[in-house]
Amino acid sequence: MDRTQKEPASSRRAIYRDQLVTLGDLQQFQEELLQAMRRMLTEKSGAPPAGRSWVKTQQVCRLLDCSPGTLLNLRANGTLPFTKIGGTIFYNADEINKVLQDRRQHFHRNSVPLKGAKKA
Repeated sequence: MDRTQKEPASSRRAIYRDQLVTLGDLQQFQEELLQAMRRMLTEKSGAPPAGRSWVKTQQVCRLLDCSPGTLLNLRANGTLPFTKIGGTIFYNADEINKVLQDRRQHFHRNSVPLKGAKKA
């Protein structure tokens, strides 16, 4: 078999610690690695996977037009659920939209018409 052709995963030989690695082996590995990285990048840059999409703190502040302190209060009082992974906090995009809709409905219910404004 020519080295440029790919072997199916099931027909690959076992790799041992004392086995020699040729330049052709390294080139094949490089191509496989690059293809895998390209696949991951195209999957990541496309539409979010079905189900949940997550947003970071800075993006939420822009969406809600609020400060990080206000966002902290929304987290603390349970208004906006979040997930923390390592030191990064993620928010569910659906939950953000829900908070926006709730705030919009609350604002319209409690709004007072302006003086001189015609009622529809």
